Amino acid sequence: MAKIRIVYNAKGCIGSGHCVLSDPYDFTLDENFHAVMKEGREMGGLNGGVWVKECETEETHLAINAARTCTPRVITVFQQVEENGRQTWRRL
Repeated sequence: MAKIRIVYNAKGCIGSGHCVLSDPYDFTLDENFHAVMKEGREMGGLNGGVWVKECETEETHLAINAARTCTPRVITVFQQVEENGRQTWRRL
């Protein structure tokens, strides 16, 4: 299992829906057809509108495909890795 972090900037969503088609486990659409991250938490302060979700999964390709097919490129996926004996995040 891989631990991943999905970062989603909802302010940049244009409602194309590709993320939902690629990853229905992490994204859904609201009544305005904009993506909503399932079980994510919104970052506060200046980062309002940016959502983050961390989870362990064997299906990393779903989140990666959501990020790659996102038309405005507002989804980023990171994987937790160990480098030089410490945990860090690498962009996928």
